[in-house]
Order: sequence, then structure tokens, then C-alpha cells
Amino acid sequence: MESVVLSLKELQGSMNVSEFARFLGVNQKTLDNYIKGIRKPTVDFVLHVCTKCGISCDRLLGLTDTALPSLDQQALAALLAEKDAAVASQKNIIDCLAASVKDANASIKELTLANKELVLANARLIAESVKKDTTPTPLCEPPTRSIQTTPPLKGQSAQSRKTDLIPAKR
Repeated sequence: MESVVLSLKELQGSMNVSEFARFLGVNQKTLDNYIKGIRKPTVDFVLHVCTKCGISCDRLLGLTDTALPSLDQQALAALLAEKDAAVASQKNIIDCLAASVKDANASIKELTLANKELVLANARLIAESVKKDTTPTPLCEPPTRSIQTTPPLKGQSAQSRKTDLIPAKR
């Protein structure tokens, strides 16, 4: 693993650990532990570095002597700026979604208040008609319920059968 450490240091060049970690998109402490040889890099990390830096795993592991690419400050700055722009774009999308949710909540609150006002207006209308001893005009027709009667049993009149089905008013 010494060859990986040397390759990482070579790739790092003049960048400090923080810049190099940001470039690679990895945790700074993890990268620092790999560079110092405190921990051995995982296979996933090696593959990630190779992909990000455009080198082969053989080269990073020290199995070939090909030169490592130069990660100059301009290229690093361009990549970091691109990443920052992507993060800003995502933040903008999140802010827009949050504003939409806030607007939707306000609309729901307005609708709830409007419904409450409608119910109160209907209650006032009913109360006024009760005071005037008049039947209020319903906003909509109530559903009609038909009573189906069965033929009277032997010894029972049709009128007595109906009264059995409909409770008497009290």
C-alpha cells in the first residue's frame, strides 16, 4: 500500500489535503489517514480516485511506471467551481420547492377559512329562519327516502302496517 500512498501524494501535488479531498469528493479526515498511511484505502476509494483523476488502477497501485496526470490549480478551480454551481442550483431548486409548499399551505388555510365562513353564514341563515318561524330554503335538496311497504299480514290492515314501519312523532 506504500505505492498508493506515494501515488496519492504525487496526485495531491501542491494542493493541501482539504483542497485535494474536496476535488476528490471524499472526507478530508479519511483522505488524510490514507496519505499518512494510518489506514489502508478501500477498493471503492481506489476506483473512485482512478476514475476522478483519469488514471488506471495499475498506476495508482504502483504496478506501472506511467506518469501521473498533472492536476493543476486551474483544472482544480474549474472542477470546484462546477461543483459549487451544481450545489447552488440544487439549493435554488430546494428553495423554490419550499416556497411552493408555503404557498400551498397558505392556499389551504384560505380555503379552510372560506369554508368556515360559508358554514357560519348557513348557520346564521338557519337561525334567522327559526326566529321568523319559516322554513329556510335549503342550499341543496336533501336526499329523498322512499319507504317500501310490504303487503299487510293476515288480520292486519294496510294502515296499521305503515305505522309499524314509521316511528310516531313525539
